[in-house]
Amino acid sequence: LWQPAMAGVVGMATHYREVVWGAIRVMFVKITGDADGNGDENISETEEVDVLPIDNGDEEGTSKDTVAAHYRHCLEWDSCYFSSTSSLFPSIKMRLSTDCLTVFQSTCSILAKLPSIVTSKSQTIIPLLLHFFYRHYYQYKTDNEQRELDWRGNIDNFEEITASNKPVMEGGKRQLYPRLKSLLRILSHLPSSPRRTKLHKHDFLYRIHLRLLSHPDTSISRLALSCLCTYKLPFLTPYKDRLENMISKELLRETLTQFNWNEVIPSDAIRHREELVPIVIRILYGRMSTRGRKESPKTKRVAVLGFLNQLDGEELRFFVYLVVRAFIPESVDMTGDNWEELIATARYGEGGMMIGGAGGEKEARRVEGFLNSLDAIVKQFGCK
Repeated sequence: LWQPAMAGVVGMATHYREVVWGAIRVMFVKITGDADGNGDENISETEEVDVLPIDNGDEEGTSKDTVAAHYRHCLEWDSCYFSSTSSLFPSIKMRLSTDCLTVFQSTCSILAKLPSIVTSKSQTIIPLLLHFFYRHYYQYKTDNEQRELDWRGNIDNFEEITASNKPVMEGGKRQLYPRLKSLLRILSHLPSSPRRTKLHKHDFLYRIHLRLLSHPDTSISRLALSCLCTYKLPFLTPYKDRLENMISKELLRETLTQFNWNEVIPSDAIRHREELVPIVIRILYGRMSTRGRKESPKTKRVAVLGFLNQLDGEELRFFVYLVVRAFIPESVDMTGDNWEELIATARYGEGGMMIGGAGGEKEARRVEGFLNSLDAIVKQFGCK
């Protein structure tokens, strides 16, 4: 019943916009809340949802106690996040439930089909989405990517969230990636408009999308590119197809072989290159860092680095920054775009990444991967 139910909600939104939004908002707060699925505290007192009053009339054949009991059962079912029906059917021993991931994906699918509501209600939706990114997704990132983003100035209740001891969503990639994809689909379905100025926190979202281009999961990096294209940027839109081919595992090497900067970017649009190069580097860095079943990391590194060798030394500085980013000490502010200064601060140990402690073996593998990449970079670029 999930698909027809979602279609019914979307259809109702055409004529009953505010009613439908009230229901979606409550559910979206739940699904983007903390790891236990309880996000009710994010609903402000001024935004409480009206509920139907209990009919206490004494009509013939109607019992006040029976109606009140039924109403309490309904509230219990809703408050337990639809995870149990024992309160409604106490005599039935079997467990009937809809898993939380399905509820999450279904709610996001509805919002993806209602772009006008997402835009007009973005001051409610976007803070919840950013909360998910900061509280859950970036807790699993270990390459300092999250430190490039100014969370303090863009997320509500930053100090309270940072000090919270509530658990991060369990399940790792298996639970996080499907949720991340569902949230990105909401934003990727928005109508294209220059700079998306009507969307709440549009500039900060743009910075998040840029960083997701390097994601090892190609479907996530492809969704991030789709989100960027909704900004209708003149230096990005004409090259969307080529960038999508770079993300594709099957078309990567062919695309790199056929891609020529002088042919792709016409002479009258040479200014596009300055802003397009970092986007290409982010995509290719993500592809170079992933492990495939059919293609070895070494083969991909050679293909990517051979292509990047077309760039001049100044353009390659951003690529070098991505390579050494994990070694920048925690004391360094990474929210700016001053790549050269940040490269100079990279250290092994002394506040940067180091081998030791509980994650020693894992970090040792990361250092080994870094050294393999560095070896290939030196061989390809030389003293460039």
